[in-house]
Amino acid sequence: MKFMVDEMYRDFRKHKGENSSGSKQDKEEDESHSHDHSKGKGKEESFPTPPSSPVHNKKAYLIKLNVKFDLPIYDGELNAEKLGNWIRQIDVYCRVQNIDSDKSKIQLASLCLGGTALVWWEGRTQADMRKHGKTISVWSEFVIAIKKQFYPLAYMQQAMMSWQALRQLKGQSVQGYIQEFRKRALMLGISLDSPETLLKYIGGLHSYMRHTILMSNPTSIDEVFVQATHLEARGKNGSPEVGRPS
Repeated sequence: MKFMVDEMYRDFRKHKGENSSGSKQDKEEDESHSHDHSKGKGKEESFPTPPSSPVHNKKAYLIKLNVKFDLPIYDGELNAEKLGNWIRQIDVYCRVQNIDSDKSKIQLASLCLGGTALVWWEGRTQADMRKHGKTISVWSEFVIAIKKQFYPLAYMQQAMMSWQALRQLKGQSVQGYIQEFRKRALMLGISLDSPETLLKYIGGLHSYMRHTILMSNPTSIDEVFVQATHLEARGKNGSPEVGRPS
């Protein structure tokens, strides 16, 4: 009998303990829930932004490289190569910084003028405002105007004649030839992608390369350059299939 009473007592205590534990847990959860609501009262709930959301994409787009880059100042020196390099650096900077507006490019360029060039540009803008009520607003027109003012006399005519006669010189490497070819084409504003420019480049190579390259029907100057350097290397190694430079 005593054993049965003890067993019933233990079952009772066990059952009571489970109820008590459950009530305590429920109470803690209720208190925690209430605390969270009271803590956030008067404030909007903040949720993490998913990586694919427009907000994340916008932040990623605004990330810029921490690179210090100073644009050069053009002071009006009558040096066509220096002026051409300055114009190209402005172009590259605007492309990297996504500056598409011609007006913005001209404003940036004007901030990079000094000496005689700055005096010329100030006078030009004032004269344009008096005559036309506006200044140059197209980038290509600005480039034409500054070249006309600061390129040496008859430079463009001489440069074009030199371009027409451009050939790979005796003893000049393919690398040296293409570097000179690209530089002169950029200076004259000649497209490197046109079929005419491609044929001119091939025609200027040493004769022992031209026939082999034309047989492969290349479609770009880069493709021709790879083939020409390969033929040049074979010629230096004394390959009997490759003739002598001319």
